[in-house]
Parts: sequence; C-alpha cells; structure tokens
Amino acid sequence: MRFYLEYIISCFLIGLVFSLIFEFNLQSIIGVCLILSIGLIHGANDIAIIRKLKNKKSKDSNPTRSILIYSGIVFSTLVLFIVLPQLALWLFILISAYHFGEQHWSVTLKMLNNKLKIVFYTTYGLSILFLLLFLNVSFAKEIIHQITPNAYFDQYLTEITKISFILLLAGFASLILYKKEFAQRIPLELLQIASLFLIFKWGNLIFGFAFYFVLWHSLFSIKDQLKFLYGKITGKNLMHYFKQSAIYWLISLVGLGVLVYLLNDKDYFYSLLFAFIAAVTFPHVFVINKMMKKLNKKKY
Repeated sequence: MRFYLEYIISCFLIGLVFSLIFEFNLQSIIGVCLILSIGLIHGANDIAIIRKLKNKKSKDSNPTRSILIYSGIVFSTLVLFIVLPQLALWLFILISAYHFGEQHWSVTLKMLNNKLKIVFYTTYGLSILFLLLFLNVSFAKEIIHQITPNAYFDQYLTEITKISFILLLAGFASLILYKKEFAQRIPLELLQIASLFLIFKWGNLIFGFAFYFVLWHSLFSIKDQLKFLYGKITGKNLMHYFKQSAIYWLISLVGLGVLVYLLNDKDYFYSLLFAFIAAVTFPHVFVINKMMKKLNKKKY
C-alpha cells in the first residue's frame, strides 16, 4: 500500500509539472512521443506471449501463422474504421475500457465471478476514458468528428461520464462489503482518480491520455509480461524484453508513418493516430486477457 501511495504522488507531481509548464502543442508532442515509445512497446511482445501461451519453445516455434493472424486483425480494424467508423469507435472504447480495468484489477479480483469482473473492469475503464474526454470535450469532439460525425458524443458525453462514475462508486462499495481488506485500497483508488482528474483538467487530451496510458497502464503491463515470459523481473530480462519488442515496434512505427504519408493530411494526424492505436489494441487485448488468466493461476 505504501508503494502504491508513493507511486500516485510521484506520478501526480510529474504530470503536474508537464501539464502546467508546457504549452498546448508541446504537451501534444510529448504525449505522442510517450504513446509511440513506451505505449507502443508494451504491446510489441504479443507474439512472444502467444508462443508462451502455446507452450512452445521459441527456437522451435514458427511465429509466421501468429504474425499473419495478428496482422490480419490489425488490418481488419483499420478497414472497419473506414467502412463503419461509428461501430469501430465504440468497439475500441469498450474493449479499451475493459483492457484498462483488467490490467488494473485482475490480480486483486482474480477470485471474483467472471461476469462481475467483466462489468467492473469495463466500468472502471469507461470512468477513466470518459473523464478524460469530458474534461477535454472540445478537442475530443474535434478528433472524434474526424472519424465519424455520428458518434453521439455531443449529446451523451456528460450522461455517460456521470453514469460510469456512479456505477464505479457502487462497485467500490460492493468490494468493501465483499472483502473488508478492500477498505484500505479504495481510498487510494479515489486518490488516484482525483489526481487523474487534475492532470486531465490541466493538461490537454493527448497528454492526459499518454499520462494514463504510459504511467498507469503500459508500465504495469510490462511488469506483468516480464513475470509471465521470464518468471521474474530483472535488468537482464527487461533488456531481453525490449530486444524482442524492437522489431515489431519498428514495424508498427513504419506502418503508422506509411498511413500518414499516404493520406498526406496533417489536420487528420490525431484521428489517424487514434485509429492506429485502436487497430493494434484489438488483438493485444485478447492476448493479454489470455496471459492474465494464466498468470493469475501461478504464484510468483
């Protein structure tokens, strides 16, 4: 608990400095750099995780089939954003919300009923995402309207934000009733959300998303991936992780670069980045879901 409190305070102070000192455009640049570095790297080792899930040794495993399937899902998602952007947008929000919640709560709630976990994970993630969108509504609408003008964010953003937080608070209360030890964690969770509220309010949309995505999601996901892939967290294993991630990370960057070059429209960069993140998120979420289920069955 002490580490968690110290981490909340440290992250808040970092976010405070960046959101108050740097102006809007520089915040966006910093945010994009964080997303395309640590944020992208945390999902670049999915093929290695798939091989591990299949209980195959790396030297004997041919990753070609997994890469093709994975790439096919990424490409299909990009096509979905072109053909049915409204559906793609909402799928991305719901799947990302579940993914954020799973990463944050999976170990703590591993003994909970699966259906209840799905509801709680998604509610938690929606609360974070819609808090960010609500506090940066003008910029959010601008980007979302580039993807689809019929996403209904204008009409229902406030209502969805309020409902998600009401459900989240109800979920926190239920956890305390379920297990008394949660009574110590919930105040820290509320403190974390309060700190995110201030960073989201003072910073812009891109920086706010990057702040949460990197410091509160990607780093913890890398920690779990290290445990799953190598059994423990060491400097050597961390270096090996980054070496394994490098090729897929570079391919992802090149893919984004090609998209931006082909469309050749700087005004649509953030909507392209949004669609690209969604495309690589879809298969990643399913891989990590399988990993977390297996990881929670073990004791490290």
